[in-house]
Amino acid sequence: MFYEIYLFDAPYSLDRGFDYESDKDIAVGSIVRVPFGRQNKERLGVVTKRLESSFDKQLKPVHAVLSDRYSLSEDMLGLCLFLKEYTLCTFGEAARAVLPPGALSEVPNIKYRKIYRLLIAHDVAAELLRAKGNAGIRSEGQRIVISYLLEIGSADGELVRELPGVSPAHISALVKKGIVGVQSFEDIRNPYSAYSKNSSRERIELSFAQERAYREIKELINENAPRAALLFGVTGSGKTKVIMRAIDDVIDKGKRVIMMVPEISLTPQTVSLFCQRYGERVAVIHSSLSKGERLDAWHRIRKGDVDLVIGTRSAIFAPVENLGLVVIDEEHEHTYKSESDPKYHARDVAAYLSGKNNCLMLLASATPSLESFY
Repeated sequence: MFYEIYLFDAPYSLDRGFDYESDKDIAVGSIVRVPFGRQNKERLGVVTKRLESSFDKQLKPVHAVLSDRYSLSEDMLGLCLFLKEYTLCTFGEAARAVLPPGALSEVPNIKYRKIYRLLIAHDVAAELLRAKGNAGIRSEGQRIVISYLLEIGSADGELVRELPGVSPAHISALVKKGIVGVQSFEDIRNPYSAYSKNSSRERIELSFAQERAYREIKELINENAPRAALLFGVTGSGKTKVIMRAIDDVIDKGKRVIMMVPEISLTPQTVSLFCQRYGERVAVIHSSLSKGERLDAWHRIRKGDVDLVIGTRSAIFAPVENLGLVVIDEEHEHTYKSESDPKYHARDVAAYLSGKNNCLMLLASATPSLESFY
């Protein structure tokens, strides 16, 4: 089988697809490790096409396929090609912008937590604690673990390991004996999860002017076509209320929303406001998050566990499927323009996504930029 592959670190002069072959079926969008050049140095690349045949007589093989956890969807590949043509960057630079930091690691950055529980009946465990000599449990550390699990049932691994007098060796011995079982679960790193507690969607009451603006925005959303609108109102005029009502409508239709804010400093208050309304189906993306937090947010979005993505400029690249609305708050701010390659403006990428997804791009500002106002 033949594949077209773009390399991540190719210079602009070599920024094109190269043909490779593989005995295995590789999905388009997969990140792969391939040999390149006379010395066959290993490089990372992205599979962009399956090919029926190749004119190259001596094709090199694909060496490895990285985890599909961070592979690129068809829409994301299209976005990379758009950035390449629109900003004159390389495909690799575009792909690095679209992927979260750390996605190209050979070992996925996944955090797990362990849950321990007794595998034996409670009366059997109690008898082991009462028995003396070889019939019972002589290790004091193991006895502490059994007693603890007898009292509370299953327990988080960190709590068990922190018990006084208990070492990892005690826990491992009980697991090996079949007395204690352990299950591993992926631990989602979300620093904003506390904001989602006690969330509720109360009805938002709008003034006459706000209601009129909301009605016009709703009509544009219902057209299911590429549209743009500018929500122009002075500070304190209630633009956020109007935006929330619009987001309600989009989510109620089963679609998803990207909402951008210009600065990281604005994110906590914005996230708090929206998490209290939309609960745990909110993901946050900005550069001050740790690498693991950004990877987990990206993965949640990719799985479809998120209805609303909030973030700064890079949030526009969130792998949102079934996109129904893109909101750019304070759209006049210069922070929406990237100064490093690819040198994109988030508003231009939002316009591209609006066209591809037949949805509304909603700009909001008290002092709109000249081009948006025009």
